[in-house]
Amino acid sequence: MLPSRRMPTRPRVARGARAQRGAVRSGNGVLRLMLLSAVAVSVLVIAYAVFLERSSSQVPILVSGLAILGAALLLVAASGVVAAVRHGRDGARGRALGWALLGGGAAMTAAAILGAALVLGLVWQSTR
Repeated sequence: MLPSRRMPTRPRVARGARAQRGAVRSGNGVLRLMLLSAVAVSVLVIAYAVFLERSSSQVPILVSGLAILGAALLLVAASGVVAAVRHGRDGARGRALGWALLGGGAAMTAAAILGAALVLGLVWQSTR
């Protein structure tokens, strides 16, 4: 049959029906666990560098922790964009807005943290 104006070309998907189709997104749990562990480890490295380390390697350890945290937050921002688009297509406007706000906040925080890591690294290298 040829599509007409009255006949939709694609069947309409009800709210949340995409999640009920089966294991479409089976890797989400692994991705979330990896991002959570990257954020936790980088926060521990930053805390170690700030509170415990008192040698000449304090700034490089701090810069490394900040760089890892910034990269992890960039991945959180990217996953927030994907989730916002997915929920927007499904018609869940509230969830789409929440994920968009989370992704935007993560992107701005990542930019600030990566900027701080860059400045700290350049200052430490210039004083050596």
